[in-house]
Amino acid sequence: MLLRKLQPRLRPRKQRKRRQRRQPRLRPRKQRKRRAKTEKATEAKTEKATEAKTEKATEAKTEKATEAKTEKATEAVTEKATEAKTEKATEAVTEKATEAKTEKATEAKTEKATEAKTEKATEAVTEKSTEAKTEKATEAVTEKATEAKTEKATEAVTEKATEAKTEKPTEAVTEKAAQTEEAATESTAEGMEIATEKETTAVTPAVMTYDEFMAAAVDDEVTVDTYVQNKQSWYEDKGKGMASIYTQNEEGAYFLYNMPISEEDYNKLEAGTEITVTGYKAEWSGEIEISDIESYEIGEGTYIAKPLDVTDLLSDEDKLEEHMNQYVSFTGMTVEASGDADGKDAAFLYNYDGSGSEGDDLYFNVSKDGATYTFTVESYLTDKDSDVYKAVENLKIGDVIDMTGYLYWYEGANPHIITVTPSGTAEAATEDKEETALAEADAGSEAETKETETETKETETKENGKKTDKKANKVPVKGTSTKN
Repeated sequence: MLLRKLQPRLRPRKQRKRRQRRQPRLRPRKQRKRRAKTEKATEAKTEKATEAKTEKATEAKTEKATEAKTEKATEAVTEKATEAKTEKATEAVTEKATEAKTEKATEAKTEKATEAKTEKATEAVTEKSTEAKTEKATEAVTEKATEAKTEKATEAVTEKATEAKTEKPTEAVTEKAAQTEEAATESTAEGMEIATEKETTAVTPAVMTYDEFMAAAVDDEVTVDTYVQNKQSWYEDKGKGMASIYTQNEEGAYFLYNMPISEEDYNKLEAGTEITVTGYKAEWSGEIEISDIESYEIGEGTYIAKPLDVTDLLSDEDKLEEHMNQYVSFTGMTVEASGDADGKDAAFLYNYDGSGSEGDDLYFNVSKDGATYTFTVESYLTDKDSDVYKAVENLKIGDVIDMTGYLYWYEGANPHIITVTPSGTAEAATEDKEETALAEADAGSEAETKETETETKETETKENGKKTDKKANKVPVKGTSTKN
């Protein structure tokens, strides 16, 4: 009974326990854990993928933004550089045009002023001369009329009485006429002297020293006595010859810009020729020169300057400027790279920015004591066929060279180089140049002497021939007269 009673009780419990064990309570937990892990893994992957995408998108945006900024900055720099170049080019063109206009206006004004002065001087001299002539004519007429009246009045009286009475008044009239004539002559002479003095002062003002020239203000009239060292160019403008010339004397140097001169006179200007010029002091981008030249006179003196070594003055622009336009030399300079139009290194450039071609100005960089300077071969002065032009075309970066040239100025020192040699040979080249110039001068003097001697001999021969002819002509005459 007990078993029967207990059995049904135990079965349900076991069944419940078994059912309880069979219930998958753990499965949901595991599934949740797995899901949690899966979700975490998925989230991690998603985050990584998202981060990667975000990074890429951010990088792309950053790159685009950076590129845009760089482009804008580059464009801005390029625009500024282009504007600066354009402004310089425009200023140069404008200044040249302004100079040309100013030259024409100045010439017109000068011509008018000169004509006005000449007319006044001529009128003054003419008036005085006319007055003198009129006075003389009036006196002559008066004398004749007086004489006629006197003669008629004295005919009725005896000759002796008439002579006695007439001598005194006639003498008085004659003396007055003589005095009047002398006064008129003196007045005319004085007037002509005054006019001549004025004209002389206007044409040939006092010659200045170099210090006086430098102390003069821009646009002041100046007169200097100097010597040709080199000729840059000659060209014809509207039928008028124009030349630019490097000159120097013992005190300093002068650059003559666009001097009106005939081709014939230009060809007479050899190295060392003396020339006196009157014009106006001018300044262009720092270059001090003489322009609007009104007159020049070729003299007989000779002076050839020796190059002054200014290598050590390159670092001191103020001291270097004191030797502007002089014939100078530079020694032991190293050729440095210049950036051409493609951004590549080059030993020289055609034009300042490499935009030119053979025949244009050459620009090249040289250094000394860590500082770099830009020098120029001016194609008008030394063209593509000159030795210096070819020498610069053959330069290599790192070459050490010596140079000579003229210390031209453009926004700072901008020497116009005329010789380039390996370092140590410039002095020898200079000596050769001086010897050649002296030899040419001596040859010219000898030629002139020979010409003079030849002319003298020809003159003597002609004179002797004339004398001989005269003698030959005289002999037959004497013979004929003797026979007769």
